[in-house]
Amino acid sequence: MKRENSLYIKGVFVIIAVFFLAKLFFLSRYHSVIWDEAIYIGIGKYLWSAGQAGLFDIQRPLLLPLIIGLFWRLGLNPIIAGEILGIIFSSGLIFAGYLVGRRLVNEKVGLIASMITATLPAIVLYSSYILTDIPSVLFSLLAIYSLISRKWSQAGVFFGLSFLLRFPHLLTAIAATAILLFACVMKRDKIVLKNVLTMIVFFGLTIAPWLVFNAFYFGGISSAIAPLQKANVNINDVAVHNAQEPSFYAASTLKQSVLFVFLLPFIFFYIKNRWYKELKFNVLLLAALSHLIYLSFFIFNDERYAISFIPFLTVLASVGIYKITDVKDKIFKKIITIIIIALVVALTARTAYHDQDYYYWRDANEPPMYSEYYKFFTNNPREGTIFTSDPVHATYADNKFIANSFFIEQTAEEYDKNKDSIAAVIYLPASFPCLSDDIKCEDGKKLFLKKLIAENELVFNKTYDGKTYYIFERNPKS
Repeated sequence: MKRENSLYIKGVFVIIAVFFLAKLFFLSRYHSVIWDEAIYIGIGKYLWSAGQAGLFDIQRPLLLPLIIGLFWRLGLNPIIAGEILGIIFSSGLIFAGYLVGRRLVNEKVGLIASMITATLPAIVLYSSYILTDIPSVLFSLLAIYSLISRKWSQAGVFFGLSFLLRFPHLLTAIAATAILLFACVMKRDKIVLKNVLTMIVFFGLTIAPWLVFNAFYFGGISSAIAPLQKANVNINDVAVHNAQEPSFYAASTLKQSVLFVFLLPFIFFYIKNRWYKELKFNVLLLAALSHLIYLSFFIFNDERYAISFIPFLTVLASVGIYKITDVKDKIFKKIITIIIIALVVALTARTAYHDQDYYYWRDANEPPMYSEYYKFFTNNPREGTIFTSDPVHATYADNKFIANSFFIEQTAEEYDKNKDSIAAVIYLPASFPCLSDDIKCEDGKKLFLKKLIAENELVFNKTYDGKTYYIFERNPKS
C-alpha cells in the first residue's frame, strides 16, 4: 500500500513539475502589467519607502504588496519576481488540491484533484499575473486541510493569511467557523468549543498587525477595519456600472472544465452516504457555496473571480469521479476510467491551445504603449508627486503617486485639493466609465479635461487601441 501511495505523490510532483516548467516558458515574453497588478506593485513601493514612492489604495489587502515591495526594496525586478512567485503559488494550489482530496477520501481523489486543477484555464492563465486570487484560495485550501486534520491553530493562521491576501476569503473562515460551531452544538466529530476558539484566536493573531497598522495609519481604533468597510462600499458602487447575471459564475464553472459535471454524482453520494453529517465535506461545500452566492449577487461578472471557489469544487468533483469509477463491475470501471482519462487529455490539450494563444498574445518585445506612455517618467524623470488616473505608471517610475479613478467628480475634487503640490498629471478618460444615459458623467469628464488643459502644459497625448492618453506637467522645465 505504501508503494502505491508513493506512486500517487510522485504523479502529483510530475504534474507540478510540468506545470511549473511550462509557465516559466512565458517569462521569455513581455509581461504587460495590468491595472490591478500595478496597484499591488505601487502599494508595495509605498509601504517599503514609508510613503515616498508608489501609491496607496485603502481598499486593498496588504500582504501581497508587502511581498512584492520587498522584491523592489532588494533591487529585484518586481514584475519578474512577482510572476515567478505567482507560478509558485499556483504550483502550491495544485499540491493543496492533492492534500485536501487525500484527507477527504484517499490519494486517488487527491491525484485527480491535482490533475484537474493543473488544467483549469483560469488557473493556468492567471498563474502568470501578480494578483491575489490564486494565493488567497491556496491558503484557504491549506486552512481547510488543517481544519479537517484537527490542526486548529494552523487553520486559524492560514485563514488569516487568506484574508490578508483577499478580503472576500473572510467568507471561507466564517463558513468554517459556522460548521464547527454547528458540529460542537450537535456533538459531532468530537468537536469542542475549545477547538473553535483556538482557530479564532490564531486567526485574530495573524491579522492583528494589519489591524494595528490601520489604527495608526487612519487614526484611531475605530479605523482598524476601515479598508474592509471601504472595499465593501466600492464593490456596491462599481456593481451599479456592470450588468449582473446571477447564473454567470455557475455557467463559467462548467466552461472551465466539463469534469465539473461529476459534482452531480458527488451530490448523490453526499446524500446517499450521509456525508452531510461529516465536517470535512460540509466545510468544503459551504466554502464553495458562500463564494458562489456572494459573487453571483454582489459583484460584477468576471471569470477571474471564479478562482475563489473553483478549487473547492474541483476536490468535490474529484470525489464524484472516484466514486463513479470505484465499482465492482470491471468492464464498466474500465470504460468510465478510459472516458475520464480521455476527457483529462482533451482538457489539457484545450488549455495548452488557449495558453499557446496567450503566449503569442503576450508580445515578444515591449509594446509602444509601454515604452512611450507607461515609461514616460522613466525616460523623462520628474521630481515630485504625480496625480494619476492610471496606476500602471507606478510600476515603472519611483515617484509618489496620488491615484484616483472611476468616479470623475471625486477625482476632480482630489485634483483641486492637491494641485499645488503635484508635479504632473496623468489622465485616462477610459478610467471613468459612465452609464449610457449618464450625461452628467460624460460632461464631467469633458470639463475635467478642459480644466487640466487650462491649468497645465500638455506634454504627451496619444491614442492606443482606441483609448486616448494624456500627460500634463504643472511645472515644465524651461
